[in-house]
Amino acid sequence: MRNIFIFFVILAIAVPLIGQSITVLETIPGFINAQECRGHRGYVYILDRFSVVAYDCASASFVDTLNLGEYVRSIDFSDDYAVVVGVSSSFLIDVSDPSAMTELDFVSNGDATSSGWDVAISDEKAYIAAQARVLIYDISGGSFSLLGAYFPGGVFPMARAVAIEDSILYAGNGEMGVYGVNVANPLSTVVRSSADSPGSTLDLRIADDILVCSDGSYVGIDTSSVLFFDISSPSTLTEIGRWTTSDGECRKSHIVGHRLALADGSGGVKIIDFSDPTDPYQVAHQPTTDDVKGIYVIGDSIFAAGMNNFYIMETDAFVPETTDYEFPEIISVAPNEEVIACLPSVRWTIETGTSPIEESSVEIAIDDDSYTAMDPEVTVGSSYIGFDGTGISGFSAGDTIIVSLEMLADDAGSLAIGLGMEAEFYFNDVTPEIYDRSPGIGDTISADSVYISASIGIGPFSEFVEDSFFVRVNGINYSTSSSYLDLTYPDFTVEPLGSFDPGDSVNICVKLSDDVPEVYCGPNMVYECWTFYIGSTDIDEYSTPEKFDCSISPNPYNSMCKIEVVGIQDACQIEIYNTSGNLIRRFDNITNSILWDGTDSHSNPVSSGIYLIDIRSGGKSIRRKAILVQ
Repeated sequence: MRNIFIFFVILAIAVPLIGQSITVLETIPGFINAQECRGHRGYVYILDRFSVVAYDCASASFVDTLNLGEYVRSIDFSDDYAVVVGVSSSFLIDVSDPSAMTELDFVSNGDATSSGWDVAISDEKAYIAAQARVLIYDISGGSFSLLGAYFPGGVFPMARAVAIEDSILYAGNGEMGVYGVNVANPLSTVVRSSADSPGSTLDLRIADDILVCSDGSYVGIDTSSVLFFDISSPSTLTEIGRWTTSDGECRKSHIVGHRLALADGSGGVKIIDFSDPTDPYQVAHQPTTDDVKGIYVIGDSIFAAGMNNFYIMETDAFVPETTDYEFPEIISVAPNEEVIACLPSVRWTIETGTSPIEESSVEIAIDDDSYTAMDPEVTVGSSYIGFDGTGISGFSAGDTIIVSLEMLADDAGSLAIGLGMEAEFYFNDVTPEIYDRSPGIGDTISADSVYISASIGIGPFSEFVEDSFFVRVNGINYSTSSSYLDLTYPDFTVEPLGSFDPGDSVNICVKLSDDVPEVYCGPNMVYECWTFYIGSTDIDEYSTPEKFDCSISPNPYNSMCKIEVVGIQDACQIEIYNTSGNLIRRFDNITNSILWDGTDSHSNPVSSGIYLIDIRSGGKSIRRKAILVQ
């Protein structure tokens, strides 16, 4: 069963700190017994009693809660999957959409001596610390497939923490110490190294050639420290440094560069610098009102899971202090300032600095929506950030679309130079229009006055491409290089070659396009034909009744256009709709023409875009388009 928790926010006041600072921004109550706090693709996952709670860092909101039915202790991630370790079972869940987490599979951790404690994932293999054993599963197929296990020694084995580096599994076996185990063949694991630890080995993390062990206190164990082991060789596990606390329990941790964010139980949150692992030291401390058991860092934000509260903190402790530190930088964006008929792929060129890019830090904004590295539209490369907008729709002609890279940081928490660099696009998917035709559709004219004229309308932001324009009259093409076709945009006239006799029909076709590039779904083009007729030479020109029609000029227009109706015997009704089908304005009892100033029926200005003009008279109706560009 899934619930969305509702929390109240309590603002807390920061206390004096050591060296650098940590400030509590929010304290969110409502948790029962939170044990862990891990991040993945811009979301933080809190394990609270029986549930996995997903928190969206971008929107600062809880988006889903998945109840797994038993006490849960640890979580780790592999792309769209997460493995959650409970006391008696482990669960594989789908986190491709954090707002709709789904349980895919579960397995038992074993018998009563195999309580689940921790999990680490590498190369689609999950290593689950389950007290009397470390179980190794393949999870690549969306389910658990057992590959083998490592069984720690001792009278009362206590595999409580795991970390994996290549084919070496590091397993914390309670107060019996830490073991390095070759698991290249999960059916035949081999212990390669070991080291003592005085505490309960509650957490293991790897930073380069250093294994960091949060060797905290637990039942019957009073010592609390963080141990630093040299693991430069798979066959050695040598303690080279130790940091000890007297007011905490050294539980879970998160490493950024050579600094450790420590969930220190009753000691709150502490940050330890181990740039020299032989002499680690504390640089910041923030007390909390309850025991902190899980922690995650992104940029300058710390997320900490207390037993009953979720803490959101801010710190400057992960900003590098050395003057030679190189920050990541956003260099350029392409394409930019283009007229488009569909949103293209956008690419920001970046330069990494001293530390690699933290993929989960990426946030891209477009209009009111934001995208992170977990979204399929976003790609994070070594020298670029990509955004594929080709599948995004919902834009209207005349819209200006801004796509910006709002957040990017390295794994040391340093923000990139150039944040907010944006690409700007001008949207136009309007088919060009031919209007004010003379002769019009079905007209009859005298044989001695065959002269054709019309006007051209192009959508917003675009330009008319003269080379694309030609007029065909009865199969003969006329281009702008011809003396028989005169073009003074937006109007053109044609004096066709040859002679015409009474009873002839004249077929006219016009082709033209705008300058929207093909790569952006352009150009917008039109190829439109109509026919008129040649009558006897002694009839008045256009002697047949005028065809029911209307003209809109100018079109496109900026502030006011004239809508003129011809060929009606009685008054007509003119209604103006937007492309969503909403009635904008109505004019009744019109006998000839009106001026529309681009306002609705309440005199409010309408936005740029396409508007549909419906004219009804005597049981007949026609529809035309007007384009407003402001």
